[in-house]
Amino acid sequence: MIDKFKVCVIEYMHANYLSLNETAALFGIPNEITLTKWARIYYEEGQEVLLVENRGRKKRTDKNKPTKPRLDNVVIENFYGILTVFTKI
Repeated sequence: MIDKFKVCVIEYMHANYLSLNETAALFGIPNEITLTKWARIYYEEGQEVLLVENRGRKKRTDKNKPTKPRLDNVVIENFYGILTVFTKI
């Protein structure tokens, strides 16, 4: 619903020859830069792109997820062995 709102605001602004400030005030949008971004997306990339909700970070897939290195038991045992040597000193 919010995405359809963006399209309606841009179309209303251009159909009624309103400025960015006038349109922002009329629709209660706090910043006219928001309208500038919406208008650029609408005219450069099309209405369909403006309808897509793309706020926030993109979700990671398992392919993009970094893997944590795993320690071998030998490395862990050596670490604790060295740690015990230093604590005895």
